[in-house]
Amino acid sequence: MTAFDTRYATRAAPRLLARMGETVAYVQRNGSKRSLTALVDRDAYQVLDPSGNMLTLRATFEVLTDPEDETYKGIDPSEVDLGGDAFELDLLRNGKTSRLNITHRLPDSDVGLLKLGCN
Repeated sequence: MTAFDTRYATRAAPRLLARMGETVAYVQRNGSKRSLTALVDRDAYQVLDPSGNMLTLRATFEVLTDPEDETYKGIDPSEVDLGGDAFELDLLRNGKTSRLNITHRLPDSDVGLLKLGCN
């Protein structure tokens, strides 16, 4: 990691979460649940799967890659179970909680942040 990457991961990423993050629940396949702060993009997002098929994601989430962060929490990239883990949040901002399965790890993650796509 470069010096810039280190500064971004330790300073800029937490500041982004402080300004634009919202509390969501990260639910693992085994049922354990924990709250963390994420940048949530509710706009439809299209990606190509490994077979070249176009997929539309319902939302994307960016979280810190440090699960030990005391303020915002985070997810170690190695612990994500694609298709098994999920996020819970008020997706439509109507007071009802929705559960979205994590289906993709998106490659355009910034240093210190993990970007995940959900259906």
